[in-house]
Amino acid sequence: MLDIDNSKIENEKKIALEILLYNNKGSFHGLPRTAAWGYPEPYTRDLMISILGIAVSKNKELIDSYRKVLVTLAKNQTIHGHIPSLVHDKEDRGSSVNA
Repeated sequence: MLDIDNSKIENEKKIALEILLYNNKGSFHGLPRTAAWGYPEPYTRDLMISILGIAVSKNKELIDSYRKVLVTLAKNQTIHGHIPSLVHDKEDRGSSVNA
């Protein structure tokens, strides 16, 4: 049987939430940044991975912020449903081919 240290798990959850809240304040159209210490841009892939943790956090501030991410993505998708590499940049498809 595994010996689980719940206090350690709770501490890691607290740290993860602090990071998500810190990154929630981005400089591009009020969208969250994806790695405040590395790059401030709102990269779609990274934000979509983060949304999994945000959903289980039940933190209203984060959930409202990611609602804005999803609405922005919907506005910036192509007629074929492709989404941009950068959430806020309709023309950035992450490659030289714009679909």
